[in-house]
Amino acid sequence: MPLVLEFCDADVSLIVYQMKEEDSFYLNGIDFTSFDHKEYNNIVNPQKRRQWLASRYWVKKLSKQHNQLYLEKSDLGKPYFTNSHLKFSISHSKDYVAVICSETKEVAIDIEVIQAKILKLKTKFLHPFDYEQGSDLEEITKIWSAKETIYKYYHSKALYSFKEQIGILSSTAISLPYSISNFPNQNNHEVFYKKIEDLILTWIVEN
Repeated sequence: MPLVLEFCDADVSLIVYQMKEEDSFYLNGIDFTSFDHKEYNNIVNPQKRRQWLASRYWVKKLSKQHNQLYLEKSDLGKPYFTNSHLKFSISHSKDYVAVICSETKEVAIDIEVIQAKILKLKTKFLHPFDYEQGSDLEEITKIWSAKETIYKYYHSKALYSFKEQIGILSSTAISLPYSISNFPNQNNHEVFYKKIEDLILTWIVEN
């Protein structure tokens, strides 16, 4: 199996991998619930079906739980388990899938393939406080990915605009400090990031 990145400690498990297996490989590792069947059967695009399968497969594998996991979604679309305290987040970009799980901490993750089309969208998500206002493809992708991760972490109707509310203040060797305006529940987290070949991975783990 083509693992790109794997990290596990006492609190968090994180994995990035490239999907090269057939759908049947993932199907054999998923214990479908009625909710899973409904979601899966509504996906038409073959690549999105494989992304769905692969992410469910790895959430199950990283959870190290043998019982069937009952997944639901909140009104805002955030997935959670009704019969487990496991916190998790998933992301996909093209043939890559990223999954992060924790029994004790809130988590969020995003993965993006670095590609030129992001430059056409930057005016829609760049905040005046964002550290990069030029045309550096990698840095712009990093900002976009960080904002996706921040949104997933807080997942609130009060966080409604990447451009107006979320500012990525700087970029260190491993993290991206940020601020959120007009938002009541901001915590002092940084977004961690890693470049892997032509990918940008960003994630947050609760302090």
